[in-house]
Amino acid sequence: MTIGRYGKFLLGVLGGGALILGALSWSPRQSRLTERPLPLPVTFSIVLPADSKVDTGLECSDATNEANAYAAYVSVRNALAKGQPTETIEYASCFLAGAGAGASHDPQAALVQFTGGIFDSNVLLGYLQMSFEASLSKAVETGQVSHWRSSSLGTAALEAYDRTHDKRFIDLFVSYFDRLLELRDSEFGFYDDFHQKVMQSWGERYDADGDWVSHVTIFSVTMLPATIAARRIRAEPELAQYREFADKVVQAFEIGYHEFADDLRPVPDSQGFWYWRPLENEFEATNHVHMQGEALLNMFALTGDPIFRDRINDFIRFFETGAKIDENGYVYWNYHPYFQVPKAMKDHNATELSEFAWKAGNTIGFLYHAESDGFKVSQALLEGMTRTISDHVLADNGYALNFYPLGGEERSKSEVKDLGERLHQKASTITRYLVAAAKAPKIREQVREIVATRQDLLGGGWFDNPDAAVGYAYFLDGSR
Repeated sequence: MTIGRYGKFLLGVLGGGALILGALSWSPRQSRLTERPLPLPVTFSIVLPADSKVDTGLECSDATNEANAYAAYVSVRNALAKGQPTETIEYASCFLAGAGAGASHDPQAALVQFTGGIFDSNVLLGYLQMSFEASLSKAVETGQVSHWRSSSLGTAALEAYDRTHDKRFIDLFVSYFDRLLELRDSEFGFYDDFHQKVMQSWGERYDADGDWVSHVTIFSVTMLPATIAARRIRAEPELAQYREFADKVVQAFEIGYHEFADDLRPVPDSQGFWYWRPLENEFEATNHVHMQGEALLNMFALTGDPIFRDRINDFIRFFETGAKIDENGYVYWNYHPYFQVPKAMKDHNATELSEFAWKAGNTIGFLYHAESDGFKVSQALLEGMTRTISDHVLADNGYALNFYPLGGEERSKSEVKDLGERLHQKASTITRYLVAAAKAPKIREQVREIVATRQDLLGGGWFDNPDAAVGYAYFLDGSR
């Protein structure tokens, strides 16, 4: 690790091989991109596990405890994926016996049984502990937060709490997000070249020599799980000990969000507004704005601020105007909002009749959650969307390329190959469709079966990446 010239770092190995990072001193000031110190001089500690292996010869109670469960789970699943007989795999019986099921002697059948039926809080907790620390370490080392990854990890932790009411997941997320707040540009004085000021958000570099800029999508995606946490904390008396954290989140969102006011643009021929994408000179894509909408739903519930309510209603109405329902009841919409500037409609996403499935997964959650929060959403659209998900997107034990059965322009063989490879890279986003299971319970089992059986799509199962881990959290039943 390189030692930054703006802060002297302490590096040391603790018991168990943990790596600790911490800064001795730092004085924030406005600084240009070329002056950014790497690694970032932070004042907090990061504890990285030495490895993710589990010792041999443990009793089941030790192999499945908080310290070892994730590593043991992975070792069992990897052995099954290699075709090793179940009875020869150490710790396989620990998980399968706990689920009250006998293991198949066929490794492939056992792998499906294991992936589709073993959901353990300790396994997810171990994964999140490792992943939160690794995410922070990478952010400090590179100077840039992995916004979408961070958001999915946080969402998995909060989903796990919702399913189990296990406060360990709240503790873990609070510890993580408190440190993430210390990585905002405002903590270092890093200057946003687009907004011409220091933002209380997390910026990014568009290319190696480009501007440092933040935008409302980055901010909202990063803040989303924190707003979920704050909403739970304020609603549940048993979480009163975390009220200070919830207050901090609300304050950080209110201050940071309103700094993007200049990016809000009027929509032509309407009374509403939509966000502009910095540097691109076009309106933000719908799936990005709907991720923002998810955070705004939580913030409106927390504060009652009419500004949040108005943005939510704008996002819903403009989506409803642009979406279409065909004669079979299927729903589709373009990647861009219907009022997008003409030049943007020539990009590769806009040539598709509907969004790619991995992008539509970002779009849909806002609409289902808005309805459950009492906002008026077209029932015809929700019903059509649910049908499209169950009868097309997840049909035939697969994951469709586009949200709608028909694509856009005819694709060349190379384009088909490229998109197929992209689908494999994005397959873990299938878990975002679990939000629709509240309308059609079969969707829950469709997702479970696809993740369990389609090793060609998700070779790592529920821990293929953080998006998939949200699905693992969804299936927790509080048994541990």
